[in-house]
Amino acid sequence: MLHRSRLQAFWYKVDSSFWFRPTLMVLAAIALAVTTLALDDFLEDKILTRIPLIYGGGAEAAQTILSTIGSSMVNVVSVTFSITIVALSLASTQFGPRLLNNFMRDESNQYVLGFFVATFIYCLLIIRAIRVDEVFIPHLSVSVGIILAITAFFVLIYFIHHIASSIKAETLVHIVDKELVKTIEQLCPEPMDASTEEPEPVPDMPEDFEENSAVAPALEHGYLQALEIDGLVRLAKEKDLIFVLAYKPGEYIVQGTPLLRAWPRTSLNHDVVKNVNDQFVIGSMRTPFQDLEYAIHQLVEIALRALSPGINDTFTALGCIDRLGSALALLARRRMPHIAHRDDSGRLRVITHANTFAGAMNAAFNAIRQNSAHNAAVTIRMLEVLQAVAVFARTSERKESVRRHADMILRAAERNLPEDDDRADVRRRYDELLQMLKRPGIKQSDSVDA
Repeated sequence: MLHRSRLQAFWYKVDSSFWFRPTLMVLAAIALAVTTLALDDFLEDKILTRIPLIYGGGAEAAQTILSTIGSSMVNVVSVTFSITIVALSLASTQFGPRLLNNFMRDESNQYVLGFFVATFIYCLLIIRAIRVDEVFIPHLSVSVGIILAITAFFVLIYFIHHIASSIKAETLVHIVDKELVKTIEQLCPEPMDASTEEPEPVPDMPEDFEENSAVAPALEHGYLQALEIDGLVRLAKEKDLIFVLAYKPGEYIVQGTPLLRAWPRTSLNHDVVKNVNDQFVIGSMRTPFQDLEYAIHQLVEIALRALSPGINDTFTALGCIDRLGSALALLARRRMPHIAHRDDSGRLRVITHANTFAGAMNAAFNAIRQNSAHNAAVTIRMLEVLQAVAVFARTSERKESVRRHADMILRAAERNLPEDDDRADVRRRYDELLQMLKRPGIKQSDSVDA
């Protein structure tokens, strides 16, 4: 049985390919050709030729028109693929190879390629159906082919505009930010309220857990892309086990290392180990849909490349920091995922590794701070963004995480910024942040819906 997480991972891989949507469009072109030819065969020529804009020429002219359209589509497809490859090469150089999936998952590029290929296939099928000796002229089908060719001209213009827009830093930052927000909303759907302000208590474990537990080894290696928690809970309930996981999504698993510890050890056998491995989706690369830090790292990578000496694009880095602040402010209003998972009778079954607010803060700010110590604009913007996050930080742990990063930014600025006025600006924003941290954070319920 395919689990939901495994289906998500499969769809992510399919969605990042150039073949899926074009294949669907080719199938649609085949269906369209069959339909129009059936209508041509059903309707009389006299009826069709009386309709305005319907092709009314001969069979040889129809073959010539469709052949011209088909050969043109081959050339256009070649140019389109060339432009796409050049865009991917530029994006890989400027933003990093790990962000290429965002370009490859661009539906517009896939639909454009699919439209050109589908038009070519449609013309081939109609040419094949034209019978000069029997004087069968598919007037409607030829007319549809001409309409597709005219549409392809405008699609090509749109594609050139779209590909030029998609390699702009602002566009990529926006796309990655949307993916980060989507990840946060999926992983942390519960708002932070009075009942969830305190951290989740560590669940009580059996007293003999360490002595009477055994490990389930990993049967393959790679990055943990997703976990099927519901499947693990069902398996643990069926075998009356408690699982304590050793990995969280995004971490690299070495074959043979423990995936989890299971209690009691007497219930762990080869079949259970295999079933446990089936609940772990392991692949060759990290994916964002259960890996919060990876989604953050994509924005961080754009910022770091922008700050590199060869590029030195401070404004792109500032844009990334703004988006990170917006995402962390959203995360500050949400409850982090549960670590204890119970069956329908309330018994503890699975304990996962926690995604923490502090971990997200570290992923967002550590690398940027370390690479921008001499950049006053970036330093000041990080403190301003921390102020926005502080507005929604309600728990002492989250306030402490914000304060910790502010302290590190201040110390780095005092060591590395040579200008007194720059250091004064940093100190002023730091003091403003401290005042904000003394106030209670804004509740989700305090906001008024528009």
